[in-house]
Amino acid sequence: MKILLIEVNNHTEVLRSFLHAYLNQDVVALVAKNGKELIEFDQNKIHSPKNNQSIPDFLSDNVRIIEEADLIIIVAIEKWFRYFSNQSWLKKSVLVVFNGNFWFNYYQNIVFTEFKDVARFFKSFFKMDYYFRKKILKRIEFVTFQNNTIAEYMMGLNSGKEFKLFPCIPYDLPNISSLSKMQKNEINIVIPGAITSRTKNYYSIYLAFKAIVHLLNKSVKLFFLGHTKGGYAYTILNKFQSIGNERFNIEFFSNRISNMEYDNILVILIW
Repeated sequence: MKILLIEVNNHTEVLRSFLHAYLNQDVVALVAKNGKELIEFDQNKIHSPKNNQSIPDFLSDNVRIIEEADLIIIVAIEKWFRYFSNQSWLKKSVLVVFNGNFWFNYYQNIVFTEFKDVARFFKSFFKMDYYFRKKILKRIEFVTFQNNTIAEYMMGLNSGKEFKLFPCIPYDLPNISSLSKMQKNEINIVIPGAITSRTKNYYSIYLAFKAIVHLLNKSVKLFFLGHTKGGYAYTILNKFQSIGNERFNIEFFSNRISNMEYDNILVILIW
């Protein structure tokens, strides 16, 4: 079976895990921007766009690879909804869903905390993104999620729909023996991704830690592994810093880190 992985949203750590999962299969990857960072894999099977080439053009140029694949795994679709919705090869594809509510319960989960949230909503509305996402879900053969718990919940909300559930593929990075281990008397908690109001409910996380910091009997370090620019990010970080004590503190990165650094840090922290 020929398997094609399509990753066009900088989720290199997830793509790397999938490549390891299918290491013994005939697998090819179409990757945006980060192909050179997957140095441990056969570079002849990893294809990236030419300079300044758009993702739709990149995928169209590789239509032969797409047509030859028996199974296509799309590591998230976060843009280009109109383009993807019109592709006939969705009928042999698996859509990896990171944000189930975004895809299946969009209007029930809209939250406006900043003006740019409103602007982003209307931009998406006039581009008909919601319509094209629904069209993708009607054409896609399979969907899959991060784990079985999320899959069961989301499929329960969408019972009777035409798409089928594909077995969950671990997002975890493989074991790298050269990495140092965590100390047993420490607990490291990692929140990956940029600190924005539209990705996670950081205020709820803050309230949860505020309620338990005085009960901790081990050292706990909370890592924010992502972009920390902007007023919302600074507000959230200040709140967490205000509840720090000898057993609880936070770590974050002021400057943008590369995808390879991100992967290495993530493995060290969670392994």
